[in-house]
Amino acid sequence: METFLTESLLHQYEEILFLLKDLPDDFILANHIPEKWSIHQNLAHLGRYQEVFHKRMEKILLEDTPDVGR
Repeated sequence: METFLTESLLHQYEEILFLLKDLPDDFILANHIPEKWSIHQNLAHLGRYQEVFHKRMEKILLEDTPDVGR
């Protein structure tokens, strides 16, 4: 399972880099729509979500009655 998750995340990472490679940093950091997240904020959120999700999956696989929280 670790290999599949690692390969999947690596592929997603490569695709994101391809999409963003020509964009200037100020464009990625800017909030283009008021009260909405920037590209940077969205990617940071998704990166953190992946970490949390992976830890929850490990708990589900290793524990009889895992408490994964909200």
